[in-house]
Amino acid sequence: MRPLLSIVVPTRNRQNCALSLVKGLHASEARNFELVLHDNSDNDSLGAAVAELGDPRLRYSHTSDKLNMHGNFDRAIEQAKGVYLCGLGDDDGILVEPALALLQTALDRDIDAVLPGIHSYSWPDLRHWYWGDVGGRLFPSVTPAHERLLDPETELAAVFACGVTRGVGRLPRVYQGIVSRRSLDAVKARSGTYFPGPSPDMANAVALGATVRSIWLHPEPVIISGHSPKSGGGAGAAGQHHGRLEDQPHLPAGTVEAWTPAIPRFWSGFTIYAQSAQVAASQSRSVPPPPLGLANLYAACLVFERRAYWPEVWKAMRRHPRFGPGLILNVAGAATMLLAQRARGFVGNFLRYRFARGDPRRFTDIADLMQALRDERGAAGRPAPVTR
Repeated sequence: MRPLLSIVVPTRNRQNCALSLVKGLHASEARNFELVLHDNSDNDSLGAAVAELGDPRLRYSHTSDKLNMHGNFDRAIEQAKGVYLCGLGDDDGILVEPALALLQTALDRDIDAVLPGIHSYSWPDLRHWYWGDVGGRLFPSVTPAHERLLDPETELAAVFACGVTRGVGRLPRVYQGIVSRRSLDAVKARSGTYFPGPSPDMANAVALGATVRSIWLHPEPVIISGHSPKSGGGAGAAGQHHGRLEDQPHLPAGTVEAWTPAIPRFWSGFTIYAQSAQVAASQSRSVPPPPLGLANLYAACLVFERRAYWPEVWKAMRRHPRFGPGLILNVAGAATMLLAQRARGFVGNFLRYRFARGDPRRFTDIADLMQALRDERGAAGRPAPVTR
């Protein structure tokens, strides 16, 4: 029988994280799901550990071909059989039982994409650049107060208007989101890949935003966003998400050569997201993409990136077709707004950190956390009370 949900996980040389997720899913009594684990590690030792569990819901494959993240994720999705797919990093987690309940309703209502609530978990030994030791802690999820349907075109325009400085926003996505198989196949039919841009999560979100018919925003905390020392989230927490474009071997071939002149020419979360959004929109739409709020992008780079990259920001501003006093004033205004938003965000994170510090529990890994949340949900008959 075709499963309702496929959980697709690309992994490479992080067997301890991936095996923890495998064990967490193996412990679930739910049946209408599968895990598709595509391993690009230097060896297939993870496969032996998965095979020992003897669980037909857990599907493992290994390839020795050196793949970037796009290729690894593409192959994992190709092998999935589910009606809906959820992509996770190997240090993430998911609460399968509430996810399946949501998806049955989504299927009945013919909804293409679901954006559930997301927990945040720091793996042991992770240190934040400001908060210090955050290892083993669960942070409260930030979720909407009520469920509602969103218009994909409106959400796409909102992400572009802010210069993609707020991430994927409320766009549909396979990474840490849930989308229908038919929507993903439509993206690949147009672009040849599920991730038509140098940053997989942003490229996929923008491409799906131009594809899906409906987005269901729901407060149910279902996904666990894990941050381990070697992950992208861990690097961001440590303040290490910067570098020269030419020094990023994980970027797809041709990224540097095709870089948009008006986007600052260095690698960071802000710049790679902006470039990915541009590329994905151009490949996924028959009409021009929404206007990109470059003033917000420049402001974010000047305010939040290292001073060493400021010259690249100024170069990009001078390449802007409307460079002049008006653009500079817009950048200054955007910087003021971003500082105010960052202050509010800092207060919110401070309260979340205080909440987490007040919780005596520390979780050894994702499997431990998934079981604890499953137990709390079962005991209370509802989701664990960790939202704010």
